[in-house]
Amino acid sequence: MRQGLKAPPFPAQGLSVVLFGVPDMGKVCAEKHVPSYLQHVDQLRAAGVDKVVCLAVAKPEAIQAWGAKVGIDGVKVIAAPLARA
Repeated sequence: MRQGLKAPPFPAQGLSVVLFGVPDMGKVCAEKHVPSYLQHVDQLRAAGVDKVVCLAVAKPEAIQAWGAKVGIDGVKVIAAPLARA
């Protein structure tokens, strides 16, 4: 972790979580990767998964707008602004 930055507590402690990442907010991620998870959210929940989280390499403001545009429902979208794709 970069000097001077603190990691926030992970809010899913004790939960079953599926975490997937996308390297950017491009067409392939929006049309292939994310929909494949969205199609299976109900099955994941039925299997005991408490949260499905998408980690994207982007600034928080950009990723929220992208998530709304792509129509991500049932998946928490979080940004990794300091990551490199």
